[in-house]
Amino acid sequence: MLEKPLPSNPIRMMASLLGFYLLPILLSIPVVAVLTVAFRRARRNGKVDAGRNRARGVWSHGYYCHRCGVAYWPYPTEPGIPYRVALAPSQFRWHVWNTGGYAKL
Repeated sequence: MLEKPLPSNPIRMMASLLGFYLLPILLSIPVVAVLTVAFRRARRNGKVDAGRNRARGVWSHGYYCHRCGVAYWPYPTEPGIPYRVALAPSQFRWHVWNTGGYAKL
């Protein structure tokens, strides 16, 4: 006595396969995106924390002239930092960030 196979609906089979395999993949995309952003932010914050003390040391020795609108260092603080030279605030900021190691973050 041979039993007949159950009649199968191809649309129902396709829907169940999509539900079992595609739905978890689609639901994991936002999780992967959030974790990627979190890891990138943590790596960036680690770079900033690593150079914070050197950058703070250079920044704290600089002066800003409100009348002239320039910043300068009166004496050498680090190698490569120009002293007794008037710098625009953006140049001053670049030197501080470059000393900290995060000028291109």
